[in-house]
This record gives sequence, C-alpha cells and structure tokens, in this order.
Amino acid sequence: MRMFAMLVLVALLGLVGLSAATADALGLQATRMVAFTALFATLAALAFATQPATATPVDRAALALLALLGAMLAQDAHRPLGALDLKPALPVAALLAGPRVALLLRGVDLAKVVWWLLSTYVTITALLLLSGSGESLREEASGVARWDVTGSVIAHGSLCAIHAILALSITSHAGPLPRRTLAAALGLLSLSLAFLTGSRTVLAILSLFLFLAALRRPTGVGLRLAVCTTGLVIALTVHSALVSDGLAQRLLGTGADYSSGRWQSSAIWLGMLAEQPLGIGLGGVRATLAAGRPALDGDALLEWPHNELIRLTVESGPLGLVFVLGLLALLVRRAWQAARMADSPLAADLALVLAADLIAESLLQNLLNSVYQATTFVLLIAILAARPTHASPAALTAVPIRR
Repeated sequence: MRMFAMLVLVALLGLVGLSAATADALGLQATRMVAFTALFATLAALAFATQPATATPVDRAALALLALLGAMLAQDAHRPLGALDLKPALPVAALLAGPRVALLLRGVDLAKVVWWLLSTYVTITALLLLSGSGESLREEASGVARWDVTGSVIAHGSLCAIHAILALSITSHAGPLPRRTLAAALGLLSLSLAFLTGSRTVLAILSLFLFLAALRRPTGVGLRLAVCTTGLVIALTVHSALVSDGLAQRLLGTGADYSSGRWQSSAIWLGMLAEQPLGIGLGGVRATLAAGRPALDGDALLEWPHNELIRLTVESGPLGLVFVLGLLALLVRRAWQAARMADSPLAADLALVLAADLIAESLLQNLLNSVYQATTFVLLIAILAARPTHASPAALTAVPIRR
C-alpha cells in the first residue's frame, strides 16, 4: 500500500512539471485536470482508509480556512459558480489530508524522492533546451530573451529554483564526495535554467528561502543574510556575463514598463471594490477576461492581478483577503514546524523552500490559479510537518536539527 501511495504522489509531482501550455499543445488539458483531481482524491481516500483507528491531530486552522471558503461561496450564492472557481479548496484539503498521508508514507525519505524527481526534470529540460526542441525562446517587446522549453517560464523557473536550493543543501553538508559533486553540478545547471527564464519570481523564491533559513539560528542572522545575498548577486552577475543577461535586464527595468503593466491593471481591479465592496464574486477575474483582455490606455491590455492578495480581495472582498493571508500564515507555520522536526538538512530545506515558493508566487503571480503546483507543494509541507502519533518516545523527544 505504501508503494502504491508513493507512486500516486510521484504522479502528482509529475503533473506539476507538465505545464498548461504543453498540456494544451498535446490536447491533454482536460485529461490533466481530471487525472490530477482523481490522483489527489485517491491518495487522500487511501490515507484515511488505511489504519482508520489511528488518531491524527485535526488541523483546526485548516478547518477554519475551509469554513471561511464556505462563507465566501455563500456570499456569492446569487452568482453562477463554475468548477474552476473551487480551486482554492484543494490546497486546504491538502493541509487536512497531510497528516494521514504522512502515516501512510512513514519510512519514506520524501526529501530524497523530491530531489531525484526534480533532478530528472532539470536534466530533461536542459537537454531539450540544448537540442533546440520546441519553442524555447520567448523574446519580449523590449528585446529581453527568456528561455524555457515547457511553455511556462514561471512554473519552470520555480521548479528549477527549488532544485537549486536542494542541491545547495546536499553540497554543503557531509556526505560522499561523488554525491556532493553531482549535486553541485546539477545545482549550477538548475540555477542557470532558473535565471534563463528571466522570471523575477525566481529571485523572490531564492531570497525568501535565504531569509527563512537564516532565521533558523537566532545568532548571526545579519551576517548570514549578507553572505548569502552576496553569493546570489555574484551568481546572477556571472550568469549575466557568461550566459544571458535577460533576468538582469528585467530586474533593473531597462527599456520597458517595470511592472509589465501589472501595477496599472491592479489599480483598475482594486477600483472595482468601490462599487462592489464584497467583491465581484469568486472566479470573477476569470469571468471578466473570458471574452478577451479589455484595452487600457494606449496599447496596454488589462492583466491578471498577479497577486493573490489583490485577486482574492477583488473577488471576495474582506473574506478573500483574510482567507489568503490565513492560508499563507498557516503554510509558513507548518513549514517552520517541518524544518524544526526534520530528520535531515535536506528535508528541512525542502520545507522552507516550498514555503518560500508559495509566498513568492502568491505575491507576484496567481498561486491558487496554478492549482496543481499549489496543492502538491502544500501537501508536501503538510506531510513533512506531520509527526506520526505511533512514533517511539525516543523519536518524539528527538532534538531538532540545528545547523
């Protein structure tokens, strides 16, 4: 049963690597949606059905978020609601299912599984990029080159950034030299791939992780942050000089609107609250753009808010804002618990970098719209944060890893 559950989880992670653009090009968009929902439901049902007599702590905070989502739906009862508008429920369900899935997967080194899956992903995408397969170059109007073979620079950059952090974790801790050398090589490759996407979200993920990791030890936080930040700046500088300066150009804002039109669009979305303070309805942003993006001043078009705090506030008013803030706060708390209880530095870093990714994509993208990635990452954090109730007394009193 454990092996089957592991295969289901691996399949979920595999679907995260399949971008919407690729799935659409292959005619698999509907299949991808059904498959992901079925796999997640199967894993959750299996986790609750296995050892039903074993008690696991109820995540009251997650239940509160579920109740809040119910209030958001009740508030919009007079508006039509589609299945896609229920996306925010899946990450909350992942929080609730996490402890049971952790019981089912006890004994599995989840961090190593994720490491090898991401290593495979990075290797394949690097080979595709080098072979020139697919539409790998996306050049913006400002002349900034952004490279990606998956069809989604944001998702691809996110996965590569997470892999780079895991590679750093393996390289910087004791272990066989060949393993550390391989990890270092793969880490440099994934960091380069992440920079090639030109996504500023990548830098946000890496910076947030460095901040969270520095806070794990109470002394010398400022020095560690300075050293890590300097290392990140050097890495970006070297990459810009030797490989591509696309990300540096976008970071410095040369030649075009720095926000890519998002600031103007966000102001327009927020302006809708003046007439509808309770929001335009869950899924209202998607409905507004369904017939095409309205034109703004000049050649600009209305963009998605690219910020979940703004989007959920526009759609569900104060309830939406409280929901997304509560979800992010709970995820950071669970990731922090997971890092404190982790049985390896790799597992601790995985929890923290997943939290960094979820925060960064919530503030700079539309995390809950990318429901495959959001749900799977939340599930991983919930599993890592769970402490099985059947563990031995020695395990329950183990001293958390400190580095």
